[in-house]
Amino acid sequence: VGVELRALRQELRRVQAGAAARLQEERKHQDQLDSLIRITDQLAHRIESDRACQASVARETARAVEVVANAARPHEGQGSVDGLEVRVAEDKGAEDKAGVQSNEGGTPKSDTFLEA
Repeated sequence: VGVELRALRQELRRVQAGAAARLQEERKHQDQLDSLIRITDQLAHRIESDRACQASVARETARAVEVVANAARPHEGQGSVDGLEVRVAEDKGAEDKAGVQSNEGGTPKSDTFLEA
């Protein structure tokens, strides 16, 4: 009976060690999954922010083009406007030149400016 108890005790220790190793491996996998979830959430937030910024730039560009187009139309008693060139250029300092304020995220509302 004593020999059987020792053998049973050794088997239980072996099973317990195996279970502890599997548990440790599962915790490692859970940590990796948690990390992937955090990264995915960060990417989703960045994509949403980029889309909002692109939409804002598109709206501001459309407004600016409309303003320039309205300015280029002949007014009463003024004939046509010749040689008007409109360029939309990227410039990191454009917000300073155009007086564009930053939005909540600290990024400029637009990275474009018009030159006439």
